[in-house]
Amino acid sequence: MASAVPPTSAHREANLHHRLAGTGLDAVIATTTTELRLAPGASPAEQVWQLTGGSTGRHRLIDLPYSDTHHDDEFPTRTAPRTSVRAA
Repeated sequence: MASAVPPTSAHREANLHHRLAGTGLDAVIATTTTELRLAPGASPAEQVWQLTGGSTGRHRLIDLPYSDTHHDDEFPTRTAPRTSVRAA
């Protein structure tokens, strides 16, 4: 009896994307793999995110779609105070 080799996280990620594609789910989901996350010097801010819905390639965290307008209304961005120029 041969021992089964567990699938890599990349294989699991691809399977998840394949399964989600057939659901008609209208949501943005970004995934990454253990290999990409644990690589030396890796950061979640880097180009390690794969989007569902037929997107090709990996994306940086800052480039992922954002649609939480409720959060924006609840926690508005604070602007830096204006610095005034003193008259001499």
